[in-house]
Amino acid sequence: AGKATAGGIVAEVGEDTEFGHRIVVDHGNGYTTIYRYRTDPLVATGDSVSQGGTLYLIDDDDTRFGYQIIKDGIYIAPAEMMEIKG
Repeated sequence: AGKATAGGIVAEVGEDTEFGHRIVVDHGNGYTTIYRYRTDPLVATGDSVSQGGTLYLIDDDDTRFGYQIIKDGIYIAPAEMMEIKG
């Protein structure tokens, strides 16, 4: 399942020319995350989502998806936000 990185409000659910569907979550702290995938979204604009909440289901045969983070209008590489523990 495609899950929300953090809690927030679904700001937009729409079509995406490259992936099929796009979900934008506003986290209310300057951060926005964008999720792109081909299956139908399980949320609607205005929905409240919690961290780990399911946004869409991922098919076993198609694991290609898009994920972006924006902070105050500037795109951030997701790897810069991850703490890697080994």
